[in-house]
Amino acid sequence: KQWYQRRVRVFVCFVVLFIQINLSVMKQIEVSDTIKIPADCKVNIDRRLVTVTGPRGILKKNFKHLQCELIPNKSSITIRVWFANRKAIACVRTICSHIENMFTGV
Repeated sequence: KQWYQRRVRVFVCFVVLFIQINLSVMKQIEVSDTIKIPADCKVNIDRRLVTVTGPRGILKKNFKHLQCELIPNKSSITIRVWFANRKAIACVRTICSHIENMFTGV
C-alpha cells in the first residue's frame, strides 16, 4: 500500500508541473509589425514572395516557409501572424529585418 501511495503522489506532482508549464507558454492572438517603404523603392508582394525594386536593381526573397501575412500599403508593409508561439513571434521581427536589408541593398 505504501508504494502505491508514493506512485500516486509522484503522478500528481507530475500533472501539476505539466499544467504549470503549459500555462506559462500561452500563444498570443495576433502579432504584427510595420515597415516603412523608402521613397526610392518599389515593393511587390505576391503570395509571400517579396520583390524590391530600387535604383541599384531588383532583389527577391521568398517567405513561403513561414505562416504569416504580408500586407502591402502605399507607404508601408505590415507583417502579421495569428496565434503565434515564441518562435513565430521571433519570425515577425526577422522578416522585418530581411525586408529592411533588401531596401538597403537596392
